[in-house]
Amino acid sequence: MTIPLKTSANSLFVVFVCLALFSGCSRHSVERYIAPKLAGMQLGQVIKGDQAQKIISNLHADMSTDAESAIATYSNRQYKSVAYLTLFESAEKSDTLARSMVEKIAKGGTPFPEPMMRADVAGVWQMEGEKEMNYIVVRSKLLAWLTVDRPVGEAFLQDFLRWIPAERP
Repeated sequence: MTIPLKTSANSLFVVFVCLALFSGCSRHSVERYIAPKLAGMQLGQVIKGDQAQKIISNLHADMSTDAESAIATYSNRQYKSVAYLTLFESAEKSDTLARSMVEKIAKGGTPFPEPMMRADVAGVWQMEGEKEMNYIVVRSKLLAWLTVDRPVGEAFLQDFLRWIPAERP
């Protein structure tokens, strides 16, 4: 059986177009974890790539080089927040780094109060400040640090958790 040249050329074209589209969309890109809106606040500036990696590494000296990072800012007329997102190659690495951060903060010497593990949701620690709420969130390969104006802290966290289920493809 022979296939006409025009039909096979069209089939190959469709395959190449599909490959081009899908290769540009990494299934595991950290950008998939950036919501367009959280707790009534719109997504503003997004820093990604090497610049985000450098900023987050400066905050956490023990960051791994196999991670992909992004920083997303959110705001409305009253409130603002920042989500520092890091996607690792393994869930073990994100969990290990989160626990290391919690231990260091608990020892003191940082501007943050002792992290309290949330009883209502696994993989979340919170630190209550006077003006801000800070959350450390671990979801599979994702490690997030959320800094949110206190009045909208809980709403932001809950929206974030809904946007980022335990396993996001």
